[in-house]
Amino acid sequence: MAADSAVTITREMLDGRPVTRVLTGVRKLQAIEKLDAGISVWGAGNIDGADSDIWLDQFIRGRQNEYHSLKDFAILLQNELRNHLPPIDAENAPGGTIGFHLAGFVDSNGRKAPTFYHIHNGRSQKLEMRGEVVDDRMVNANHDIPPEEGCMISDSGTVCVIHNGDYQIYKEVFDYLHNFFAELEEKTKGQLLLPYSACLADRVEWLRFQIATISALYNFAGLRDAAREVVKLPTIGGPITTLAISALDGHIESYATR
Repeated sequence: MAADSAVTITREMLDGRPVTRVLTGVRKLQAIEKLDAGISVWGAGNIDGADSDIWLDQFIRGRQNEYHSLKDFAILLQNELRNHLPPIDAENAPGGTIGFHLAGFVDSNGRKAPTFYHIHNGRSQKLEMRGEVVDDRMVNANHDIPPEEGCMISDSGTVCVIHNGDYQIYKEVFDYLHNFFAELEEKTKGQLLLPYSACLADRVEWLRFQIATISALYNFAGLRDAAREVVKLPTIGGPITTLAISALDGHIESYATR
């Protein structure tokens, strides 16, 4: 897992005019040490007046006696958020306004199996594909990748990439780079490999490279709005946090910000 640490906020000046500020150092990705899991937050920057990352840190540390598994944590977080966040207008905000990516390993059929929850309001395309229905006005602990599916993905040798936030340009750039690297590998008959290693530590650095690259691109890029005015893209930047969990024993192998 990997995340930048920048957030764009709007504050009111003394004369009433709004001013946009970019803050860095926000802990969008945090470790749940008790569960050897990682959790990241996207969307709304505050919950009941508290910054989302601070609120999440206090929830993780303050409710430790109430969760003993990833499922426990997901349901506990869902219920707590429902107490603090009113139902949304899902028609005007189908993608939701806030969400949390929760990932780790669980014991399943005698092995460590990867599993993933997306706790958020708004539509769940993943559950819709399965024919499952949730109240999209509310925060729901959606089990997007249960252990059985996680094992199938892992055993197939493919990589499941899940993004959040403003990821369209991010996706376009790295889809292009992925195809470019594949073409280079084919042209060199397998001599050039990018990324060259499947080692977990190297994969962590590959994710860090991706975010750093997009951060640099966003600093120079603009976007035409509906009025054809050029506006700056949302900020991605600041120190980058990464978290890696070993598939061998399900324990957190690294958790660092730099």
